[in-house]
Amino acid sequence: MSGDTLERHQDFTDFINPFCDETKKMLKLHDKYEKVEDEYWKLHRQYVKNKRAKKFDEAAELMIKLVKKTAQLTKLHYEIRESTVKALGTKREIKLILQKKAGVLPKSEIRKWEKNKEHKVLDFLTKLCKEFDMVPAEYLFSELKKKGLAKNEVIKIVEELEEQGKIFKPRQDYYRTVTKR
Repeated sequence: MSGDTLERHQDFTDFINPFCDETKKMLKLHDKYEKVEDEYWKLHRQYVKNKRAKKFDEAAELMIKLVKKTAQLTKLHYEIRESTVKALGTKREIKLILQKKAGVLPKSEIRKWEKNKEHKVLDFLTKLCKEFDMVPAEYLFSELKKKGLAKNEVIKIVEELEEQGKIFKPRQDYYRTVTKR
């Protein structure tokens, strides 16, 4: 496998593994739930037989066991629901990442991603402006590239922030925030 293909495979594996792990956990919980449920119904049948045979002492002991099994089933049911919610959340994240890579995100989701990037750039620039009076454009681009934003994305975001009046250019190829927060 080439380095690029291997890297893409690793990226895919990194975000698919949590979903697979949660799904495996959910399946194990389902198996355990079915086993406990079978035990519950076996006890229930014995309880009914003892009650009909007027063996009330044995029926009372079975009733205590039934209550314990009910508590076990309730706990397992809760764990299954919790695991399902985690798996579905992870599945949704995976779907959004794949859609983004394919360029087919819903417009509302695209806007959320863009707003998040805007905030990243603005917060980073604000942090730098606290240290320096103004920030060289190339330094800003290189530092944000390390954070996962491409230069063309940063340029687009910086232009939008300029249009919104949140940042400005005190001189050519330097940026500064309007306020030093």
